Amino acid sequence: MSCTRLEIRGLTVALADRSRILVDDVSLVVPAGGSVAVVGESGAGKSMTTRAIFDLLPKGVVKTSGDVFIGDRRLGDMDRRCLRATRARDLGVVMQNPMSAFDPVFTVESHFADTIVASGRRLSRRDRRGLAVAAMREAGLADADAVLSAYPFQLSGGMLQRVMVAMALVNNPEFLIADEPTTDLDLVSQRRVLDLLRDRVRDRHLGLLLITHDLAVAAALAETAAIMRDGKIVETGAVRDILTAPVHPYTRELVQAHHNLYSTRFGAMLRAATGGTA
Repeated sequence: MSCTRLEIRGLTVALADRSRILVDDVSLVVPAGGSVAVVGESGAGKSMTTRAIFDLLPKGVVKTSGDVFIGDRRLGDMDRRCLRATRARDLGVVMQNPMSAFDPVFTVESHFADTIVASGRRLSRRDRRGLAVAAMREAGLADADAVLSAYPFQLSGGMLQRVMVAMALVNNPEFLIADEPTTDLDLVSQRRVLDLLRDRVRDRHLGLLLITHDLAVAAALAETAAIMRDGKIVETGAVRDILTAPVHPYTRELVQAHHNLYSTRFGAMLRAATGGTA
């Protein structure tokens, strides 16, 4: 069944005592096959938005209003079992710190098995392993059998991030949420992960919600950018328009800061986003 869209409506997240609003009335739509990047500096509320989608807010933080829909299904109407299955089946997620996203006492194969079982599929261990091997080979991990037998701490950050991409896609979801997918990776690993995400999103016609502080990453992966500051979306538009003609003062500051810090990279980013016309 096609989900057609991932939609956030009026999401507000705050500290439990209501002393601070962390995400303020955020609304976003990711159409099937479309790509949206939420861009902002650290503390803007980007990752808290992601956590609210998955109902995984940290202790002391609550959702005070808003809804999340996959197609016409409201996640808030689902019980815990149904919500877990829906997340595993329809929403693949790539977290920003692969070392903290895996349980170090379980093998990579165990993590894949848990993800597959959570989707509601009842498969033999052999079939689950076959799906995992196929997903990892698609992610460019040639020695998939060895990686499955490894523990997370035995793998490099770049390799573990590619494992996470493979695991996010193993249930063939319609949407992929990538939260700062290149944070803490070296430049070579960053390039590999970005290429992998771009290729898989294109080949599978996935909807992508990208969370990033980096306009260059947004330009590489997304069509639309939503600029976030202090928990609010202050500007939304095509990535090429955001880069070439930002409207909001904060967006202009953000673009200028990237230009000043990464002038060579910014030029390449701009050419990529504008199809070489800039």
